[in-house]
Amino acid sequence: MKSKRNQYFFLMIVWFLSGSVLQSLADQRGTAELRICSQNLHNFKVFERKQYEREATKLKALVERMTTAQCDVIGVQEVGSPSYRLALKNLEALASQLQKTSGDSYKAVVAESIRSPITVGFLVREKAATITGTIDYSKQVLPKLSVLGKPHTGNRGPLLLRLKVPGKNQKPSRPVSLITIHFKSRHDGFKDRSGTNFETLRMEMAEGVRQLAENEVKNLDSSGIVLILGDRNSEEDSAAAQILTGKLLLSDFQSPQHCLLTRDQDANCNPRIDRTPKFVPIFAEKKKRISGSGFGSIRYNGRVTLIDEILIEAADRDLFTGQDRQLSGDFIGIFGKGSDHKLLVSELNW
Repeated sequence: MKSKRNQYFFLMIVWFLSGSVLQSLADQRGTAELRICSQNLHNFKVFERKQYEREATKLKALVERMTTAQCDVIGVQEVGSPSYRLALKNLEALASQLQKTSGDSYKAVVAESIRSPITVGFLVREKAATITGTIDYSKQVLPKLSVLGKPHTGNRGPLLLRLKVPGKNQKPSRPVSLITIHFKSRHDGFKDRSGTNFETLRMEMAEGVRQLAENEVKNLDSSGIVLILGDRNSEEDSAAAQILTGKLLLSDFQSPQHCLLTRDQDANCNPRIDRTPKFVPIFAEKKKRISGSGFGSIRYNGRVTLIDEILIEAADRDLFTGQDRQLSGDFIGIFGKGSDHKLLVSELNW
């Protein structure tokens, strides 16, 4: 009996000390270097002339979300884009309102829009990071699923943003590269000759973006950090989502012996295809830990789904964990107030 009691106390001490050590390790990093956000703006400034009051209310609600989340950098989608100049002006209007509310100045950058009334961009809090470069990939030809298929371009991004982020508590600065995305939606899916509601196009977009991210990893030194964020327009189990992480490749679907696309746009693959993903989806991982429905970034036709995401390199996982040692990620906002998508936020802490 005494032996069992001693064993119990020993286990309790080990549990307490291990918890204290984990807490200490988490706390030693101090304040996070960068709070990273993603927000679909839901046709921001697209219908301004017809719905001025609605846009004014929308602007206020978006700013409330971003200030609540304390965003340092925000990847945005659906910026009204009748031209590059007007798209930049539209996003600068949001940056201006952010400055009035928060007291911090934000720099706006946008991608060119090709045959689309909307585009993507970034807002960067100037005290948090220095912009060292941007590359607009809107015109870049995407990898093709079918050799005989029509070549496509991104049309509204992706847009690569390069930052120099200073370390906190005398830690060194590090280069951080972010790629914001907005894949083709299922809207007008009846026009898609593949009969997949444009999932095959999203698969090509996912392959192209992941390749860009992989190349960016190679271009940076060992301290560099690369993220993909934005609106995937397909759920976390879709073929496009799995291609974006690197668990699957577009080439896997070029042979029916490897992978087939199901009617639900999921991948039905040979069990021998078992890759470790190169990029980890923070919110899809969190969804696995939460039971029940209702976890998602958008509500459409009464159904909540996860189509927005922030993806990080698998090797950088520890830089995005909270004190519970789980990947940190939260939703901010109410559906329909400011946007039909919630804001996503995560912390980078080295």
